[in-house]
Formats: sequence, C-alpha cells, structure tokens
Amino acid sequence: MKKLCFLLVFIIFLASCKDKTTDVEVLSVDVAANLATEPSIFDMFSKVELDVLSSPYPISNHVFSGELYITSDGLDLYILDERNFSIQVFDMDGNFKLRADRVGRSRQEFTMGYQIGYNEDNGLIEVLNPMGKIMRYTPDSMSFDSVIDMTGKGLLAMHEFFRMGEEYVIHSRSIEDRYWCLDPEEEKISSFGYKVAKEFRNYIKPTFSFFRLRDKVCSFRSIDGEIFCFDKETGSIQTLYKWDLGNYQAKMSDIPENKSVREYDEIMLEYSKTHLSPFINIKSYESTLYCSVVYDGQIYPYTIVYDLSTGESELFGKTKEGMWFLPELFVDGVMYKYIDAQFLPKYVNRGILDPDSRAAYDEILESGGSGVIKYYLD
Repeated sequence: MKKLCFLLVFIIFLASCKDKTTDVEVLSVDVAANLATEPSIFDMFSKVELDVLSSPYPISNHVFSGELYITSDGLDLYILDERNFSIQVFDMDGNFKLRADRVGRSRQEFTMGYQIGYNEDNGLIEVLNPMGKIMRYTPDSMSFDSVIDMTGKGLLAMHEFFRMGEEYVIHSRSIEDRYWCLDPEEEKISSFGYKVAKEFRNYIKPTFSFFRLRDKVCSFRSIDGEIFCFDKETGSIQTLYKWDLGNYQAKMSDIPENKSVREYDEIMLEYSKTHLSPFINIKSYESTLYCSVVYDGQIYPYTIVYDLSTGESELFGKTKEGMWFLPELFVDGVMYKYIDAQFLPKYVNRGILDPDSRAAYDEILESGGSGVIKYYLD
C-alpha cells in the first residue's frame, strides 16, 4: 500500500478550459500492436550509464520523487531532499561538491521546500516555499541572492512553478482555480481560468505538472493525457494535442463522482486494467514526448514514447532488457534519472552497462545509497 501511495501522489484530474479556436492535433497510438512488441532501451537511447551519488549524507528521495526535486545548470546537479529540505550539489558525474541547509525562518531561508529549479536567465537556483515564496541562491555556494515574496498577494499556497520568460506559471492545489501567472516585476498574480470539478476533488493529487514543448510551456489532463499550453499574453489556456488510444481511451464519464480518496485509489487501478489512465507524467525533448501512464492495474507506470514529427510510437511496461522507465531531467542530449538502491534492479539491467557503470551499480546496492542513470539521446 505504501508503494501505491507513492504513485497516487502523482494523479491529477483536471477539467480544462481552452481556446476553441486553437487547432488541436490528434496523436494516434495503436495500443494493441505496440503491446505486442517489446522495444529495446537502445531503440530510444544510444547508451545508458550509471553514476554513484557519492555523498557523505543520505538522501531521502526515491525513484518516484521526479523532477520536482532535481535540477541542473548544465555543470552540476542539484538535489532537494524531500524530507529534510537540504540541498546537495554534485557534478554531472555524481561527485559530491557541497550540502546546504537553508531551512529556517530568516528572510534568507525557507520553512519548506516543494521544488527546486534552475533559472537560466539569471543563473540562480530557485527553491519553492509553498507559503508563497521563490527563494534564489547562487549555484557555486548556495548563498542567498534574493526572494520573490508573494505571501498574502492572492494565493494561500503555491505547490509548483515553471518559468515562462520573466514570468512563472504557478500550480496551486488549495483552490478550485489551479493555474496562475506570476509576474515578479509587477508583484502580481493572475488566473488562467482553469478550474477543477468539485465532485472529483478527492481524485486530484498533482504531480509536477509542467514541461516545455518547443517554445511553449505545457501541462496535461491526467485522465486522458490531453496536452494544453499557457498563453501569458491573453491569460488563456489552449489545447494542443489529444490522444486517440482506441478502445483503451479513458472517458471522463466513466469516473464516478464524489468518492473518498481511498475509493478513488481502488477505482483508478481497476479502471487501468482496460484503459490507459491516468497519465502521471509527460516530458518532451525536441520532437519526442515521453509519457508515464497507468495500465494493466499496475502501480508501476507504462511508457508511451511518441515522435511528433513522424507519428511513430512505442508503448511498453518494461523494455526487452527488463527495465522500467520514468522520464525525468533532460540536459544537453542526456536524460538524468535519480535512482535509489531499492528500485535500481527494476530500472537498470546490469548486463547492459560498461565496467565503470557496473561498479557503480554494485556500490549502490551494497551501500544502500543512490545514483543517477544517464540515458544518452545522441
């Protein structure tokens, strides 16, 4: 049940508000044909490596922690501990550089850390305090630089953020109106008008909702994976893509209303035995979408890989090498995935690794530590 809770933290059920004039492209996937095949990890990536995170301090995160808790400036990896909120910095090969504890009540500290991100415009590491602050620190020493303080300026809480030029898209779980545009220069926040249905409130448990698709900041509706983007100029949301999954397509009308959280947990797994639903994560790199979706009543998600330029797709639970897959952080042609010792054998087949990565694999298992999987796209 504990593993189920980890997964269900990701489930979103949102009713979208969209611009009807936008052209919506349909992404068709032959589910039965894809399920009949078993792709190799090397059909998607040229190489897989594994590095130990060589920290003297334990990290509390696990394989489902996701991109909320890891970021990179291209030179280093920054990991936010989801329990004690400390920040550990490693180079891109997993070598430990420093640990920073910025938890406290001074202006330079945060009481809770819900997300970490890198701001490429100002070169600063940003940490989200859900009380309404985005804390900014220098990458070299994690010293305090500045803070965007929106406390008492429109939202009771902010649970996720994503940069959209000089502004931010904010996701809040505290109210019906879920997505907001934050303008730090004007110190104002405005709604995108995207509300959730009250009768499904207990079914809503957001994950990291955002991803960048080419030049657009996007999110998705969890029940069926419908992808939409944010237009800060008009303050509106526009649907870009819908999925056609044939008989495996989820329908909103299939989901019962006004159930408890525990009832919805059971309903979701039962429904996924015959439907691809819910989508729990979508990432993109260049023209390819990487989607995590629940199927076959399993708590471990299946993966849809969809090439928007060709319409080609893969759908699998495990690769030919017996590996599960979760998309995470793309940096300069490499996808980085945090992995803990408990789940390492499920996500990496030791036999595909080079000698250095095999040594890292053995060290992580023996020490009960953690590492980073590198999936090379080029």
